[in-house]
Amino acid sequence: MLFFGFVFRNKNNKNFSKMDYNRQVLSISIAQILHCCGYEEISDQVLSILIDIVIHFIENIGREANNLCNLASRVQVNALDVFEALEKKGIDMNALNDYQKHSDSIPFITGKFFFFL
Repeated sequence: MLFFGFVFRNKNNKNFSKMDYNRQVLSISIAQILHCCGYEEISDQVLSILIDIVIHFIENIGREANNLCNLASRVQVNALDVFEALEKKGIDMNALNDYQKHSDSIPFITGKFFFFL
């Protein structure tokens, strides 16, 4: 069980890939969100599944935004492509904007506050 803790692994390993780092940062973000929602612990397996789901979602949004960019005969994706891609996935941008305005921000944890048990 992970008690909303996290330690970067393979710190001195030269083979520590960018994807490993991205998964580690994403796991911290997911753990913080779950903690703010009232969860106190999560298993490593569940956290891994949630990371995979978020990665899949972000990749899909990126692909869709890139397709929209290409359809517009452009080579660089802009924010409007991303907004349209989110809307195509069923995300209401007005509701998302309202949520952002009315919710408390969650500062990203720095340092070694997290731990494994």
